[in-house]
Amino acid sequence: MHQWSTSTYKSYCTIVEEVDLLQVAVPQLGLRYGFLMDGLFALAALELATSPITTTNGHSKSAYVRAAMEYYDRALSAFRVELVDITLENHLALYMFSYLAGTFALVIPRVAPQSVSETIIGQSQSMSTLDSIKTMMKMMQGTGALIMKAWNWLREGPLQIDKALAQEAPYDKLDDGTKAAMARLHAINDARNKNDAGDKSNDNNDDADNTGDQEDRPPPTWTACKQAILFLEENFAKELEGSIKSICMSWLVRPWKEFHVLLEQSDPLALLILMHWSVMLHRLDGEFFWANKAGRNLTMDILAILNRTPAANPPEWRECMFWASEQVGLSALVQIVETQRSALNE
Repeated sequence: MHQWSTSTYKSYCTIVEEVDLLQVAVPQLGLRYGFLMDGLFALAALELATSPITTTNGHSKSAYVRAAMEYYDRALSAFRVELVDITLENHLALYMFSYLAGTFALVIPRVAPQSVSETIIGQSQSMSTLDSIKTMMKMMQGTGALIMKAWNWLREGPLQIDKALAQEAPYDKLDDGTKAAMARLHAINDARNKNDAGDKSNDNNDDADNTGDQEDRPPPTWTACKQAILFLEENFAKELEGSIKSICMSWLVRPWKEFHVLLEQSDPLALLILMHWSVMLHRLDGEFFWANKAGRNLTMDILAILNRTPAANPPEWRECMFWASEQVGLSALVQIVETQRSALNE
């Protein structure tokens, strides 16, 4: 508990007002709800496992990893039982665990022994950062559902939900590079939708009865990507305002089932949008232990996929990929790849 109350809690404070909540009130709440306390112990042990100080002090990194896994396994089992009945009394404990534990899936595959990792989260140590993010997004979706069920209670409690909702997004302060990046994403989404609509129009020429109302209805793929880009742009703007740290995590909580399906299907545009989100994740590197190297690694994972994808060959796609890579310090790698691509095309 000393580790949590002196260090780990700082990686989850998004606003100044949350310091007392996370440092004092949440551990006190953990005395009433064992799953929450076990969750705090799991994250504290995980931070120690990822700290370079651990090995220099002679402590076993693997011991902290195993402790983190055991605490998390026990916490998750109890949490699922408690989640069946959300009440005024337990809603805050359930929300805090759901919110905090989301980052566990992002970190543990990088440090856990493969056999233990498979037992706890159903994935091996070799899972990519992209796989970890997908797992994390599923967990964060659970947080979003919990928020909807306990919305009125959460607003009246110690959380500063209204502050997050009221935060302004100063779009006019976005730099030209970010504005151009968002515009490119919108253009690619619109162009793909236009191409898809043309293909469907040709397919339906012999079946006019299947048109009608559906012609004016935006396709779910276009809508899902449109919403994801719009909120991504909002997050970039709110990040500049600076009052809420890790504002980018709110992007994962949005209930976009269609967009998540696209990611699971490795849809190229969905991956490209996620690659732009990784820029904000990268900016948390060094400040929040669970974010260390995650943004950069996620960008590399997506680059590897898109570089093998014909849909990502057009210049506007390459510009998007280069911008995101440049933001996380991978511009040199992309330049090498582009040089090799040019040589192969000659």
